[in-house]
Parts: sequence; C-alpha cells; structure tokens
Amino acid sequence: MPESDDVLLKKPIIVIGAPRSGTSMLMRILSRHPNLTLLHEPRLTWRYGNDDKSDLLGPHHARPEVCQHIRRTFAQTIRREDKQRLAEKTPANALRLGFVDKIFPDCKFIHTIRNGHDSILAIREKWVHKTHGIV
Repeated sequence: MPESDDVLLKKPIIVIGAPRSGTSMLMRILSRHPNLTLLHEPRLTWRYGNDDKSDLLGPHHARPEVCQHIRRTFAQTIRREDKQRLAEKTPANALRLGFVDKIFPDCKFIHTIRNGHDSILAIREKWVHKTHGIV
C-alpha cells in the first residue's frame, strides 16, 4: 500500500542560502543519499495560487488550497522516484521562510552561509565568464 502524503513529507529538508553560497554543492552531496528525492528550484510549484505576487510570500499566502497543491505535487514526485524523503532548494525560499514553514511545519531548514565578499566575486565570475544571454 502506498505511503500517505503526510508520511512521505515528514521532516522535509529545505536548503536555503544566498546565490553562490554553496546550496548547489550541498544538494550534490545530498544527491548521494539513496532515500532522498531532490528538487532543484521547482519555482512554479511554490508559486501556485500566488502567481501575481512577488517572492516575498508570507504565512497568510499559504492558503489551504495552496498548501494542498504544493504538498501533493512534492509527494507525487517522491512516490514516482520511489524514495522516502524530500530535499528541496529554491533560492527564493530564503525570502519566505514563514510561508514554507506554514506548508511544511516540521521541515528542517539548512542555511548555507559563505563570506559575502567571496559570494560577490563568484557571482561576478559567473556573470562575466559563464553567462551567455540570449543569442
């Protein structure tokens, strides 16, 4: 019998951090765990029902239908991958912790922190040398 959404979504791991702070590296490390489903920036799922709002979503934006949709979508992904737990990284979640916490009240936040100067230099390096724009 398939596990319920609530069982699959018990204590999800939510990775947050500034750009170029190590969140992607941490997700690569977590990807080695055989029981984790990793979601890399599922922005459209998080924005469900709040498309006309900024990324600064508060707990009051986590209406019942929004919570239900997000939880159901993530649970379906875990089930499809035949895993046991969710790990997720969406940069904008750092701006809406209350919103995420309302949807996943037992989530575990992992906040990566990097020296600000190093982050800025890494952002600049990526922008100057690895971003190609639209051709």
